[in-house]
Amino acid sequence: MNRVAEIRPYLFLGGAPGRTESFLREKDITLVVIAEGDNPALAKCIVQQFKINAKDNPKYCLSQHFDAVADRIDEEVKKSGKLYIHCIGGISRAPSLTMAYLMKHEKMTLLDAHTLVREKRSIIRPNPGFWKQLVEYEASLFGTNTVEMRRHEKGAVYPSVYAKDYENIVLL
Repeated sequence: MNRVAEIRPYLFLGGAPGRTESFLREKDITLVVIAEGDNPALAKCIVQQFKINAKDNPKYCLSQHFDAVADRIDEEVKKSGKLYIHCIGGISRAPSLTMAYLMKHEKMTLLDAHTLVREKRSIIRPNPGFWKQLVEYEASLFGTNTVEMRRHEKGAVYPSVYAKDYENIVLL
């Protein structure tokens, strides 16, 4: 979880442990986007911070932050800035927000955004609630979907990108 992924030359994704002063300096990071719970932004940070309070819970409405975070990332990119986006582990919240940015400002489909982010950081696994919100966001942006939500015969809801994972799974 400490490994930081370079999604784009200006956009890095990871967990809180990857956010070190040496990393921020080495990569010339100009903005840190933090997607965590009620923890305050770190007081001692060598760069500007943009924090949202977001719980890693399938019932949490992360989509309320999609536009604000995507627009803030885009604003920094237009100023030739570099960003590090993180949550605690870099597995669910921050990757979801990264995919929302890629859809909105790079016009990527959700499938392509997920493929890119997962290729760069293989441990991502947004929770099913965030997936549902990303699917809805893709439809609102493009009027169509490249990922759909499915229901396993035992009731589990999952995105179609995980279909192979669910083909032979036995849920108790």
